[in-house]
Amino acid sequence: MSISLQSEIDTKVKSFAKKFGCNTYMVGYINPDSSERAWFIDNYESGEWATEENAQRDPLLAAIRKDKPRTQAWGPELYFRAEAGDIWEAASAAGLHSGVIAPIRPGGVRRMVVSLTRDTAFDGTAEQLDEQIRDLEQATHMLAGVVVDLFDTHVDYESKLTSGDKRLLQWAFHGCSTAEIADRVNLDMKLVHFRLNNIKERLGAGSAIQAAIMAARYGAITV
Repeated sequence: MSISLQSEIDTKVKSFAKKFGCNTYMVGYINPDSSERAWFIDNYESGEWATEENAQRDPLLAAIRKDKPRTQAWGPELYFRAEAGDIWEAASAAGLHSGVIAPIRPGGVRRMVVSLTRDTAFDGTAEQLDEQIRDLEQATHMLAGVVVDLFDTHVDYESKLTSGDKRLLQWAFHGCSTAEIADRVNLDMKLVHFRLNNIKERLGAGSAIQAAIMAARYGAITV
């Protein structure tokens, strides 16, 4: 599996969702060793049901917080069994009726989850659903290496680049020369040249344009 950009991960997960007949999806990732921030790629529209209080009561979230969580399908039964039917009713009204979720531990303290959701109950037999669950778990493990690389490198780049650095790289990405960048950011050309060289060294790039491409690839700059 060759995926290099966040948009490509998004495209790949969309294909998972389509295969499972799901219309919404989410990839979540966190590595507490590098950042307390969780990262998400999704097409969810958060509703009034998505509150911190409900998150503490949500049986699906409780299941994926376990030390050894498992890939599973879920629906209204899970919520009503846990006396959290009101959460499911509110989410279902927003189009989140049932789904399948694959939480994995890609190494160390890292946590990753792929969640696919649909606005109706799952079709097919229990055996067919079990096969889909196994397929999603396998696909999630295949995707994990790329997601870890993307987000861990993103955090690393974020720590190495200031907002001013990012602005210079954005112009470099669009092919501007040092003189053109200096003119656009209203700085002395020698200072821009010095700062771009410094950025190259920090990112291990061979040129300003390579540094810009690397920063764009890992989402450190918006282009």
